[in-house]
Amino acid sequence: YKGQEIATIHKTLGINDYHFDCFIADLNRAMMGAGHPESLIDEVLVALEPVRADVLGHSRDAMDGVVMKDGQCLLDRFGGDQNVEAAVENMFDRCVEDPRVRFHFERAKAKQRQIRRKFCNYLTGCFGGQVSYDLADLRPAHYNGNITDYHFDALVDLFKTSAGHMGIEKDAMYDAVIVLNKSRADITTGCSVRMELAKKKNQLEGADQLFQ
Repeated sequence: YKGQEIATIHKTLGINDYHFDCFIADLNRAMMGAGHPESLIDEVLVALEPVRADVLGHSRDAMDGVVMKDGQCLLDRFGGDQNVEAAVENMFDRCVEDPRVRFHFERAKAKQRQIRRKFCNYLTGCFGGQVSYDLADLRPAHYNGNITDYHFDALVDLFKTSAGHMGIEKDAMYDAVIVLNKSRADITTGCSVRMELAKKKNQLEGADQLFQ
């Protein structure tokens, strides 16, 4: 591709997540109608997701402005590594009790500790601290999990509750939620793709095939 920057082309079009999702759905339907294998469709839709931010105008500079304010990174405004770790521990304790997301967190203790540590490392890096989690691992790690926007929103809600109980400054907590939402597509894309493929299959073959 040798044209203008994607962000520049779409800057004044007013495209939002709904429009982008509709485009993805139409492309999915067209590829299915053309007889492309599901594995290829899956791969194409996953490859397109990273351009969402540029099309919607979610610039890197804007995210940098969230992480850094008044000369302080978000990690410092949040209270440092220990506060991040405490918020994550509190959030996960709530997750294993919350019926909205409990299924995803009912794991052996060793596995739970591993997940908590990785999430803590992820947040620390995204908040402007030391980067020790490879962001390239985020999507593959969650791709096969049936995680929807409903589950993601519940997780964010539990994180806000945990941070609120710790007395984290509201401005820092608000910015932390913005940073968290940056990972939404990576975490929910796998389930979204499978649900869309199943929906289209039902439309093409009818609901009876579910009982065969």
